[in-house]
Amino acid sequence: MDASELTKAGKIKFINDKGQEVTQVTLTVNARASFTIQEDENQQLEAKQQWVSIVEKSFEKEDNSAIIRALNYYGKEHKHNWQTLFNVYEIIQREYNYSQGFTSSRQFVLLPKEWTQDETGESREKDFTESANNAYLSGYTARHSLEASYPIRIIPGSTHVKVIISSNKEVDIHPPGS
Repeated sequence: MDASELTKAGKIKFINDKGQEVTQVTLTVNARASFTIQEDENQQLEAKQQWVSIVEKSFEKEDNSAIIRALNYYGKEHKHNWQTLFNVYEIIQREYNYSQGFTSSRQFVLLPKEWTQDETGESREKDFTESANNAYLSGYTARHSLEASYPIRIIPGSTHVKVIISSNKEVDIHPPGS
C-alpha cells in the first residue's frame, strides 16, 4: 500500500497485520499545519514511525509532491521550531500561488482567509509570518536576528502588539499564545 492509498479525504489510516485500523492521523492544511493521533502513547509512537516511513518511501519513489515535502519537514521534527514550521508554510504558499498563476518567488498572494483564520474569523497569516521571523516577538528562536527584525510596541491590556514598520506605519500582530 503506498501513500496515495492511505491519504483519502485528508486522513491517513494505519492498518495492523489483521487488516484492522489501529490509528488515524487527520491532516489539516493551513498556515499552521497540524495532525492529531488519538491512541495510547505506544500506539502514537508506532503510528508516527509508520507515518515517517511512508514519507521516506514516497521519497524513494521520487514522489516529490508538495504534501510529501511538507509532511517530511513536519513529521521528522520531534520539536517543531519556527524554521521547520515556516518551511511547511512556504511549501503551502508556493503551491497555492502557482495554482493562482503566480510563479515568481518574489510576488505572492496571501493564502485564502478560510485557511488561515482563527475561531473569530480573523486571518492569522501575517501573525504567523511576523512571529516566525521577528526576534522581538519570538526571541532567539525566530528565523531572523534582532538586527533584521522590526521593533515592536506593546499595547498595555491588549493581546496585540504593534510592529513598527517605519516611522509612520505600524501593523497589529497577535503574537504566539495570544
